[in-house]
Amino acid sequence: MTVANAIESSWGTYCPGEYPCPPPEYETCLGDLYGVAWMEDSDIHNLQKETLHQQYELLKKRTINGNSAYGSHVMQFGDIGISMGNLFTCLGTNPADDNFKFVDGNSLLPSTKAVNQRNVDLVHF
Repeated sequence: MTVANAIESSWGTYCPGEYPCPPPEYETCLGDLYGVAWMEDSDIHNLQKETLHQQYELLKKRTINGNSAYGSHVMQFGDIGISMGNLFTCLGTNPADDNFKFVDGNSLLPSTKAVNQRNVDLVHF
């Protein structure tokens, strides 16, 4: 997977002045839409049950940000056949969340705001 297509940039999030906001001593964005979505999704789902394809679809929806003015198009390349495999085969598993089950209803909400990754240092420095 890639964070964006060939003609667009990624978008920063968790920036100063946004909700959720980084601690006051941080004057920069703490992540990008795709990376944050990937980490948060991996934290809340059972990696033994969620497939690569399920995660791809969730990340794609969250990263495009509802076709708003900011967001990017997550792309999938390579052997798409492996996307039916469970995430733990690539990422391992966390025994603390093995009792969670994957359902679309516990998907992550889209970020409320994002900043073009190329402008993060200009906007928040």
